[in-house]
Order: sequence, then C-alpha cells, then structure tokens
Amino acid sequence: MVELAATIFADGPSADPSRPMKPLIRDWGTWLEQTLLAFTSGAGSILKTSRAALFADLAHNADTSAWVMGDPTAAYNGIYKKNGASGTGSWTRISDLPFSFIIASDIGAGTPNAILATTSIPVSGSALVWMNIFEANTASPVTVSFNGGSTLTIKTNSGDDVEPGGLVSGMVLLGIVSGSTFRLLSDQAISQSLYAARDEAEAAQTAAEAARDIAAGYASDAVSQGNVPIYGTVVGLSSLSVPIGINLIRLNGYYAAGDGGGAMYAKLGAVPSPVEAWHKQSADGAWWEITAGQDIHVEMFGAVRRTADDLIALSGGPILDGDEPLNEAAFQNAHDFVEAKGGGNFYGLGNVYLFGDTGWRYGRAVKFRGAGHGKWMPSFPTEAKTWEGTNLIPRRTGTRDYTARGITSCELSGGWRNSLDTPGRVFKLLSFMNRDASVATPATPRAMSVFIAPKERGQDKGAVEACRIVPWIGADGISTYSTQSGSDLGADWDIALLLDTVEGFHVSDVQVRGYWRMIGIAEVSPDFEDWSRSEANIFINSSATGFVGMAIRSGSQYKIQATSWNGSTGTVTIPWDAENPFPSTGGQISLINSGYVTYTSTTRSGSNLVFNGLTVDPTGNSLLRNPYRGTGFSTGAFINCEAWALWHHSGQKAEALGFPGPSEGFQVSGFPMRGLNFFNFSAFGEDSVSPAVHLHNCFDFNFFGGKAEIGIVLASPIESLQDLPTTAAGSTNNLGLHGFQFTSSIDKRSGYWHPRSVRDLQGQWNPLDELLSETFMLKALENQEFWLKMAASKNFRIKKSDGTDALTIFSSGSTTIPGAVTIGSGATGLLSSVSGFGLSLREGTTARLQILATSGSVTPGEDNTQNLGTGSLRWAQLFAGTATINTSDERLKREIEAITELVLDAWGDIEWCQYRFTDGERLHFGLVAQRVKAALEKHGLEAFELGLLCYDEWGDVYEDVYEEREVLVPLFNADGIETGEYWKDVEIVPTGEKRLATPAGNRYGLRYEECFAVEVAYQRRRMDRIEAKLTTEAVL
Repeated sequence: MVELAATIFADGPSADPSRPMKPLIRDWGTWLEQTLLAFTSGAGSILKTSRAALFADLAHNADTSAWVMGDPTAAYNGIYKKNGASGTGSWTRISDLPFSFIIASDIGAGTPNAILATTSIPVSGSALVWMNIFEANTASPVTVSFNGGSTLTIKTNSGDDVEPGGLVSGMVLLGIVSGSTFRLLSDQAISQSLYAARDEAEAAQTAAEAARDIAAGYASDAVSQGNVPIYGTVVGLSSLSVPIGINLIRLNGYYAAGDGGGAMYAKLGAVPSPVEAWHKQSADGAWWEITAGQDIHVEMFGAVRRTADDLIALSGGPILDGDEPLNEAAFQNAHDFVEAKGGGNFYGLGNVYLFGDTGWRYGRAVKFRGAGHGKWMPSFPTEAKTWEGTNLIPRRTGTRDYTARGITSCELSGGWRNSLDTPGRVFKLLSFMNRDASVATPATPRAMSVFIAPKERGQDKGAVEACRIVPWIGADGISTYSTQSGSDLGADWDIALLLDTVEGFHVSDVQVRGYWRMIGIAEVSPDFEDWSRSEANIFINSSATGFVGMAIRSGSQYKIQATSWNGSTGTVTIPWDAENPFPSTGGQISLINSGYVTYTSTTRSGSNLVFNGLTVDPTGNSLLRNPYRGTGFSTGAFINCEAWALWHHSGQKAEALGFPGPSEGFQVSGFPMRGLNFFNFSAFGEDSVSPAVHLHNCFDFNFFGGKAEIGIVLASPIESLQDLPTTAAGSTNNLGLHGFQFTSSIDKRSGYWHPRSVRDLQGQWNPLDELLSETFMLKALENQEFWLKMAASKNFRIKKSDGTDALTIFSSGSTTIPGAVTIGSGATGLLSSVSGFGLSLREGTTARLQILATSGSVTPGEDNTQNLGTGSLRWAQLFAGTATINTSDERLKREIEAITELVLDAWGDIEWCQYRFTDGERLHFGLVAQRVKAALEKHGLEAFELGLLCYDEWGDVYEDVYEEREVLVPLFNADGIETGEYWKDVEIVPTGEKRLATPAGNRYGLRYEECFAVEVAYQRRRMDRIEAKLTTEAVL
C-alpha cells in the first residue's frame, strides 16, 4: 500500500516545514484514482456488514472485489476477491481495509485508569486509532477496551506503562492494537525528542537534500540501494509506476503490508526470458526481480498461512480451497528461485500451510527450513497435540506420479517372513512394484504419491528441516487426530519425504505424522535406471509414522538357479515372481562375479525367468542384481531419530484398518546396503505382532544406544536357514549392537531375530536371556593359554537359548552335557578314560552300555534286559570270531517236554525256499515268516505262542538333522595381531529340524535257531518212522 496522505503532506517543525516528495504524491494520486475507478465501475461496489453475509452471496464473477466492514470479529473485516464463476466458488480475503485511521471516543463510560471507548467500525491491528482522553489518569498502568472487547494495556512507543497523570483531559492519542496492548506512536517525552531530532536534522542538511533527490529519482544506483524506496504489495506493483532512476525497491507485503511476503526487488534491464514467478512488472513497463542475498520466504511467492484456530473455526470451508494452489505454487517457486541462484535456503514461517494433491520437488543444494514443530507422541493418543511451528498439511488425495522400478518385496529372496504363531500371516518387505508380471512381460512400477521428492535422481546436498508433515483428516484437518475413535485414515498419500539416489542430504527436526499408506520417511536407491548413490545422508532429531515409519531400501538381488554357456552366448536363470522388474526385450544385469552383463531377452520357464543372449560366460555366478548398483549407502547416519509403526489415534491396528499386513516401524533391505550408523535410534511396533525392526539384506550396520520397543524384530540368517533356502538371496550380516536395547515388549525369538553375524556388546557381556549370535569367540593372543576360572564352590554353566543348561561343570570337576556331543572333526574321534577305568553310558542313573576296564568287554548295562537292535532298526551283519552263545541253563526253564506231534505235523507243511531281498541281488535260502504262520494256524495252533515266530510294529521314526557350517578363523602374526587372512574350519551343528528316518510299518521275523530245532525234531521223527517201517517190512 502507498504512503498515507497524512504522512506525505505532514507539516513538520515550523522552523523547517516538510516538503512533500513528488514521487510519493504521484503514487498516492495514482492509487486514489484506481480505487475510485474500481468502485465507479462496479468492481468493488459490494459492501457487506459481516463475512457470513458475503460468503452467502456468490452471484458475482471471478476476480470481483468486495469489502466487509462491521463484522464483530475484527480479523474478518477486509478486502475480498471472488474465486470461480458466478453462483459457485468462494471468497478469499486478500487485504486489510484501506482506512488510514479509526476514530475512537472516550466519553467517560469507564474510569480514568480503565477507559471504555467506542468506534464506528471494529478495530484491527492494521489501522491507526485516534482517541481523545476524557479525564486524566491517576494510576499506572492504564487500560482501554474498544467496543466492549478485550482489555488492552496502554504502552508508550518504547514499551513503558503510562505514568500517573501522563494522560490529561482533552489529549488526543494515536496508536495501534498490538497483541494485548494499545501501543502509542510516541513516548511521553516526545517534545524533548523532537527538539533533539530538529538539531540533528539541521546538522545533517546535506544528507537530507541527497535523500530528497533520491526519492525524486535522480540519484545513482549505488546511492539508491542504500536508501530504498518502500512501496505497498507485490500484487499491487502492476498498478504502480516507479520513477525513472530508481533501480531497487522494497515491497511491504505480498497481498497486504506485513503479511510476510515483503521483499527487495531489483530492476532488470530487459524483459526476462523466460518470465519466472520471481519476475514482476510495474505499471510503467519495467521488470523487477527478487534480489538474492535476502532471506527467501515462501510468502514472497504468495504462500498463505493459517492458524490451528483458523482451521477449527472454518471447519474445512470453501475459503480454504484457495490456499492449496497458492501454497503449492509458492513453495515450488521459492525453491526454484533459490536453485536458480546456485542453491541456498528458503523458509516457511509458523502456523499451517495447506496443500492440495501436490507437495514440491527439490533440486540440488536447496534447503527448506521451517519454524519447528509441536508435540505429538504417537504412543499417547490422549495427550494433546500442539500446532506451533511450521505444519505442512496436504488436503487431497496425492497425485500418484512417482515410480522407483526395481525395489521389490523379495518374495522368493527372503523378504517374506512367516509368523511363528499365526498361520497365513506374513511379514513382507514393501514393494515399489505392482504384482502384474505375466510370463516374460515385467511388472509395472507402482505409481506413488510423494509429498516431498527429488525432481529427478541425483539431487544432492539439499535439506528439509524444522517442520511437521501430516495429511488432512476429518472436518477441520487436525481435530480428529486428538480423538480416540473412528477409522479415518486422512488424506490418501503414500510417502511424506523421499530421498531417492541423493548424497549429502540432511533431514533435521522433521516430524512426520499421520497414516501414510507406504512410508513416512524413505531413503531409497533402486539401482535400476540410475547408478546407486546414497552416501552421507544425515537424519537428525526426526521421527515418522506410517504403514512403515522409516525405510531404507535399494535394489533386490536374486539367487541364480542355473547357468549355461555354448562358447559364444549364455543364459542365467533366476526364480520368477509377480514383481519381476526386468524388461523382456533386453537390457543390463549385474552378476556377482562377472560384473555388468547385457542380455537380449527374457523367457519364462516354469517357475523361473531365463536371461538369454549373454556374451559373457556366466558360469560360477551365484547372485544376480539390479543393473546399476553403484556405491551404496555408506557413511550415512541417523541421530536421535524415531521410527514408528502406524499408531492410529483410535488404537485400531493396521490390518483392522485395511492394510495388507501388520505395520512396521523400521525396514531395511537392498544391495549394496552397508556402512550406516545409528546413534540413539529407536524403532516402535504398534502391537505384539507388529515388527519394530525388519532387517533383511544388509551388512555393516552399527547401532549405538537406542532401543526397539513393542512387537517383534526380524533379521535374516544365512540363506540355508531361511524359509526358502534354495532361492534365498541376502542376509543380515555383521550387525553391531553397541548398547542397543531390546525392551521386554519385544519378541526376538530365533525364528524372527537371527542375524547371520552380530556383535551385541550388551547382550554378550551382560547376563543373557537369549543368545543373539551364531558365533561368539573369546580369543587368546599368541603364546597365551586360555583360562576360564570358576569362583570357589561355584559351577560353570553354558545356557541354551531357552535358558536350560547346555553344559555344566560342577565345582567338583564333574561335567554334565544334556545335548548331543560330536567327537572329532575331519579326523577320527577319540573318547578315552584314564588308565585302569572303563567307560559307562547311562540314561539318567540307569547304565545302558559299559566297556570294562582291562578286558575291554562291551556289555549291556544290566544282564538280559536289553536288545541289540529293534524291529525297525536292525543290524545288517554280525561278525563273530567263533559263534554266539545263547543261555540254555535248565534252571532258567520250565514246562520242559518233547515237541508235540501237532507242531511237527504242522511243520511238515512248511517249505524251505530260495529268494532274493527286494533291496538286494544275491540269492538267499530259508523260510518265509508269513508262510510259517499260515501253516501253524492251518493245524489249529496259535502261531504267536511259538517263540520261533516274531512280529514287530512301529510308528514313524525321526532323527535330528545336522549340517556342516563353514567357519572363518582369523590368523595372527607373532605379535598377536590379526593378519587379515583366515582359514576355514567346519563345525557340525543341529539345524533344529527333524527328518523321517523310518516310516511307520511292521515286520515279521523268525528265530532261526528255534526253527532249526523244530526242523531237526521233524526230521528225527520222520527218520524214526522210516526206520520203523523198514523194520516191519523186513520182519514180514
């Protein structure tokens, strides 16, 4: 707004009257003429006594202006602009009323020290108030209330209270409403100040003359920059003519003076090409540009702020719709201006900025900084949320225009983890791909809505700082977050803040809240269309909620199933899944040994995907990766950050709210995903089945302090121990936990938390509830013996993961090993006793097997109570030097008598035969047990009463599964220092699995020594009968 007439035509001291400056007079006259023209043409002829009355009247064309005067709410009075066609749209307040001052009357209704004054229109902070004094004050401070409104303390210009008697009857005060005070334009000692000012003015007459010349437009550029003329607003610049010779101006605001959009503009020598948002043209045809070197605020580009109270009062009303495009354009334009000038900062002030379906896209070396953020603790839904600082609120469904091909859920590579308790529940890595691959045709990238993202990959060295990002929810955008009911998820957005293939980016003091459908804060590098570069990104004092609170993801890798090479071309085969990202028409892949290789096509072969036309022999490669893996993520850091799962205000969990699975706090997987450090970093699930931490393919991560709280923690073991060992590709390796806490609310059973290798200082050196590492070594240096010394009368115990003993050495020296013992590794095992003592194998206190001292005889634990083998577990051969000895002591037998004729008669029907076993080739001779049984039963005998016939029956027999595990053992030099070389050792360990050794079944058998006895008796009877017959015939 132009200077007021009272200022331009001020009298000044009588000794040196003020001389009005012609440029200011011309500006004021032009403004007055335009205002009169606007009203006489009907453009501004709408006058309402309340804002509500104006909002109800939409029958006006777009850009029509209107005034609201007399609304009881002072902030609602002002100049408004119509949005939209007649009969639709809304009104937007664009400026204060252009009154120079408001007259207030003190008619003595109050007291001398508590004045009650009245005005014809409501008082606002943008107008000068002229008020008479009815009677002198008698005390200090003095207050005033206008129109029965709030009580304001009268302050002098320097901020002091009015002295008793300082206000006298008939005095006229000039002041403005400022917060809870009515501040006067002068101090009570104004007279003395005026005399002093006059003396100084006379002493500086030469400088005053120069200033007057500058205002008239006749000074040089250098001088005018030090004495910058001040004009009204950016939107009003197009109607102002700036005098020739003035090349630098200051505007007091964008829409209205003091709205934060004021800026310095420099005159351009020609029409800019292209014309950008930071270029403005004045009425005289000159072009102006925002100058560099000043703090750049989004208000300089037309951003509009609201307060939380505004949002609640307006309750989503149409007046807010106009904020969205203004802020979307302002933030992007402010960013682009800074980027065009070579980088730097742009700022957002306090309160709320509303966006529609778009946030902004960042470039290189541009940093946004807000004014901080309020308090919002996800785990305390009843605790009040506060809205101070800078709040960025998108209101609409986000535009899904961002993709990142190549980041999959690693379905077959280990990214899907089964629940240990709920069949069918799977904890999945997020996928940035759709599951729409068909045959060899690849899947399409998932289109995502991202509020803040790079313009393109590789936009390094930027920052987002000191703000809150939260989607609109409910009627007014914020209040629903403070309730504890309902299922509203707010505006539909996927990701709040995305770092994609950037380096040196800072995220500081950023608070992401709300129910982002994918991730709150994400750092990714897909490795598919650009070389991976995500090093040295720093996250400080930031936190995020979402379906996944924070995630670090990069390209997937795949276990090669087969390779081929015919001398000139080759193929590589990997598992196929519905998220296959590889183009079927050819491209580039990365092989772990051969590096980057091109292929000509892909084909689907059953459950596999085949890459054809390789010109490099792929033999010996075990892993395939995305085509542009780059340098990875090393030297990045997260400092004092928190990653939260969804944490809906109602207490409902993600699955109940329609999400595809449990929400996760922090998720990591990709290659090369290494070298990140976390300082006092904490991750939170939302209930007992929600992963607080989900780590898959990553290595060389270090956590210093911090914690995991609520839910489960997932980390991937070596591929052979994963759910899909033949296709698993990637594990959690060399994980360093340095004082990182797992609270009592965390489930870290080995089926979930099983890093391939880990260093957990707190877990390993403090009393353990659970062993976190597969390999823990205490190492002695060269020429040292290794001792573990027990305390007096105390035992030494090694505990298993469930808390039971694996080994106990008692203070007496006796040792108990509850589990299996493997003797020997790569050589003959040796088990020996001290000379003169035998060995005994016991079950509890019961002896089962003994090797006697001196003689070496192997005996059962007890006489005649144990078998050698069972019906289902038989010895193949028995080798003996002489023969076996069976007990035949008469003292141990009863009912001794000759074999009965019935048995011998039946035996005569039994046929000796020859046969081959089903699993052998040699010819054998003997009996068939079932035929023996049939013959006995045919003669009326109960077959199983005869000890010669046996029958055994058993259920499924299982055995423990063991595997050989390769261990790298470091080598040391003579000084006890690691050389960096290793030798390989092999250990045999149980996998925890059991396999079927012998299926359930039954088997018949015979005691051949008894069969032979019956056969001999039968033959003896037969011979006796033959001899008797021959004797009878001889007699005859």
